[in-house]
Amino acid sequence: MKVLALTVGLSSTITSVQTFGALTSHSEALLADTVAMWVDCLTYVLNFIAEAFRGRWFHKHLKLLIPAVSLTTLIYATCSVLSDAIHKISAPRVGGDDDVNPYIVLGFACWCFVFDGAALCAFATNYRDSGKAFQLNMAVASAHVIADLVRSLTEMVDAALILGFGFDDTLTDAWAGVVVSAMILLGVTIPLYKWCQELGAYLRSVNGHEAEQGGYHHLPDTKAH
Repeated sequence: MKVLALTVGLSSTITSVQTFGALTSHSEALLADTVAMWVDCLTYVLNFIAEAFRGRWFHKHLKLLIPAVSLTTLIYATCSVLSDAIHKISAPRVGGDDDVNPYIVLGFACWCFVFDGAALCAFATNYRDSGKAFQLNMAVASAHVIADLVRSLTEMVDAALILGFGFDDTLTDAWAGVVVSAMILLGVTIPLYKWCQELGAYLRSVNGHEAEQGGYHHLPDTKAH
């Protein structure tokens, strides 16, 4: 709970500031990162709510619903950003005042890289203290943090190529957006697979319970007539 609460507070603050930075820097990669970070904030809040209701009868339903909402939203948002980045790469560049500011991109990338590393260490500590027991909600949240870390690293490379090697800022940033989106979609596969396993186990338990109830109601009457 403390780890999630800390992550919610820090992530919301950083994402709000980074939204302004993404808009002023005209960076496709940074904007894609910001969109995904808002989805991460939603994930952290929902997981915080789920942990708060641990032990209630509906907690097992929240454990299935929250990852489904989080993963679906992340996949949809990432695919939208990926489509925009591909369109920018394939379309001819039009002159204007929307050049990418690599200094802003680099600054936010380094800042988020440090934050993501600290958050990932906190999740690892929580996993070790819990006896290395797998928790789906925490696994999904950890996957989001890892995706953040990879995105920050990609943005650092993006800014370095523009500043240090004179790469075209628009095309380089668009390609960085493609890489970021692909990494996110790749990182989603494991939590999605785990969620499908949890869903299958839940459906089997429901069907088994209904079968037991049906058998109970159809027991033959053994009273003497």
